[in-house]
Amino acid sequence: MGGQVSASNSFSRLHCRNANEDWMSALCPRLWDVPLHHLSIPGSHDTMTYCLNKKSPISHEESRLLQLLNKALPCITRPVVLKWSVTQALDVTEQLDAGVRYLDLRIAHMLEGSEKNLHFVHMVYTTALVEDTLTEISEWLERHPREVVILACRNFEGLSEDLHEYLVACIKNIFGDM
Repeated sequence: MGGQVSASNSFSRLHCRNANEDWMSALCPRLWDVPLHHLSIPGSHDTMTYCLNKKSPISHEESRLLQLLNKALPCITRPVVLKWSVTQALDVTEQLDAGVRYLDLRIAHMLEGSEKNLHFVHMVYTTALVEDTLTEISEWLERHPREVVILACRNFEGLSEDLHEYLVACIKNIFGDM
């Protein structure tokens, strides 16, 4: 579900007609009892990278060389890192509406971030918060009760045991018995 880069290096907005937002519930009844792992599930790589921007801080997990270059030459380093990092043009709801059912969520806590604010990361931290994004996904699922979304949460950069427990509590609270 990656976007197309224009000559000005900005992502063009892709307009979906929502023809795929309920594809799972429209499957042939013979497939309803097939386990998910036997189906090809459309997914997005680094789902949350659509909201990266030039002001997004570079991850502390990146190399010291990149950290140094970012401090010395941010006007050069930032655009290059952003080109490497952004893999999606559609926001999470647009991806779901387009038919994506596997979301690659790389969760992180910025060292200088608020205590309970978790972000996403792919070389740089996103502006989106994990709790807000999970709520957005949950609301989408409420509008599409016969669809299944697989959340692949990983990385967990900078998460202490307490923050990991907080994340699990958020997931349970937001999704309940979904």
